[in-house]
Amino acid sequence: MVGIHDEESRIDALRSRLYERGKPPVKRQVEPLQDIKEPAPATWEQPPHPKAPRPIEVAPTIEENNAPIMTRTNRNKYRIKVLGAALLFFVAALVISSAFLLLGNNSISGENISISINGPFTIGGGETLNLQIGITNSNDVPIQSATLIIEYPSGTKSDEESPRDLFIERVPLDSIKSGETINIPLKSKVFGEENSERTVEASIEYRVEGSNATFFKEAEPLRFKISSAPVVMRVAANTKASSGQETDITLIVGSNSQTTLKDVLVEAEYPVGYDFTTSDPSPFSGKNKWLIDTLEPGQQKTITIRGAVGGQTTDDLALHFKVGVPQEDDKSILATVFSTASTEFTLENPFLGLVLTMDNDTDGDIVAKSGQVISGEVAITNTLSDTIYDTVVNLVFAGNAVSDPAVSQTDGFYKSSENMITWDAASKDRLKEMRPGETVNLTFSFQPDENVVRTPSIQLAVDAKSRRVSENRVPEELRGSTKGEVRVTTNPKITTEARWVKGPIPPKTEQVTEYTVTVMVENGGNNINNSEMTFSIPPYITWEDSTSGPGTFNYNSNNRTVTWKPGDIAALGKAVAIMSLSLEPSISQIGDTPFLIGEQQFRTDDAYTGTVVRVSNEQVSAALPPSSGFETGNGRITE
Repeated sequence: MVGIHDEESRIDALRSRLYERGKPPVKRQVEPLQDIKEPAPATWEQPPHPKAPRPIEVAPTIEENNAPIMTRTNRNKYRIKVLGAALLFFVAALVISSAFLLLGNNSISGENISISINGPFTIGGGETLNLQIGITNSNDVPIQSATLIIEYPSGTKSDEESPRDLFIERVPLDSIKSGETINIPLKSKVFGEENSERTVEASIEYRVEGSNATFFKEAEPLRFKISSAPVVMRVAANTKASSGQETDITLIVGSNSQTTLKDVLVEAEYPVGYDFTTSDPSPFSGKNKWLIDTLEPGQQKTITIRGAVGGQTTDDLALHFKVGVPQEDDKSILATVFSTASTEFTLENPFLGLVLTMDNDTDGDIVAKSGQVISGEVAITNTLSDTIYDTVVNLVFAGNAVSDPAVSQTDGFYKSSENMITWDAASKDRLKEMRPGETVNLTFSFQPDENVVRTPSIQLAVDAKSRRVSENRVPEELRGSTKGEVRVTTNPKITTEARWVKGPIPPKTEQVTEYTVTVMVENGGNNINNSEMTFSIPPYITWEDSTSGPGTFNYNSNNRTVTWKPGDIAALGKAVAIMSLSLEPSISQIGDTPFLIGEQQFRTDDAYTGTVVRVSNEQVSAALPPSSGFETGNGRITE
């Protein structure tokens, strides 16, 4: 505790100092600072012991106080400069090393590698594309891990028994020596539309020793044109139809290739308003896709589509068809299109019911025999609720078997220059005015030309037009149509001839006379398949089992029947069989002329009409023809 006297002493001291102001200051002794320089140690030394006296710190000089201070910002800028310099050094080193690698004593340059594609400039669709890829390494060192890369156009398939789709193919080549040239042959099958252009591209991928980098070199692409489509397609259809009326469309798909085609896909595109009914054959997928398993060279396949078109009068509706190869993993999707085809319908008012009948068949399509007279009828019914006037009906004949003299009609006029029968109000009074629901029958007849040599047929097209007066009293023209076809079956002919071989002529009882019988089948204008001929031989004839000719022969000894199966016979072709027989007559036959073989029955399938054709020929007598040099009666049995 501070005493009172001490407090008074302090107050006196303060008073004394206050009164000293204004007097000269007391001069104090100042000692100047010393500039002591100590040398920096050249090596690290043991730091002083913590208890050792600290060295005297010397205050910095004025120059040292003016030195810049290393702040954090300055340090960051410094680091960025150092990093940039390092990156520049790395890039420069990489460029220099690559240049040395490519341009040094063991130089590698893409300019010294050449690659080319050699192949045809035109090729038929579906044919084998032969390519040759040439690669030359003109560098001083080899290239390694080389791989050839080929890019094929769409629709390309491998040239194998079970082809696969080709898109990009990689062919390993390994190493190509310095100065070495290699040639790589490649085969594939290309498909596409006729006159379409395709491109094949090739490149080589390689590495060099001492580098992990991958280098490329591309060849000039090979461009070629598909000169012909492997498959062609055409459409046969009526171009006019009534709304809601069923009509047939026939697609004919034909091979234009020299090799067998497999898995050919046909696709249809229907317009709005088309109602698919059925097809022959049935669709492979949905209602518009058909798959043809195999198509041999020159072979044709037919697809018949039936459906109804709908819409407004005078609408034009188009149906489009495409044919090509499907994708390998989904055969219902086209991968490449070979050919396209289209057909158009013009819709008309369904004002008349038209029915074409031929030989009591109302389907419109019939099969007739050569030379057969065919009777026909066109029945017209007014299906409207209004009376129609001045109806005109035209029936046009077309096809290779039309014969003008063989066409006749009643109440109509046949114009030979146009192969057309016309019925109108002038020739048929009932056509002048037809009430609702009324039917008029128009009759005619015709006969196919027997002189047509190949696939004889006649197409019939009926076109009717009439007039009605609408509610506003303005005349309106109405039209309708239907069609039919007559296909004529083939007409095979059988001729036989017996020839003497040895033995008595005329034949004598209990003695053997040998003959050969020649049977020839001459086919008509259609191809025939599965042909077969049968005939019997009498008890006095011995079957010698010596035959020649196409197909097979069989003799049934139980019923003494011979069966000859010549197989398929082309249109206008023929098949000839020669058979050996022996005749040994008995006394009961003296004075008779026996027959050697019985009536020949021939059966075959007509490939054009799809019907069975049967013809027969009379039995063959033992009497030899006069041209053989024997006298008349040479076949009569004697003692």
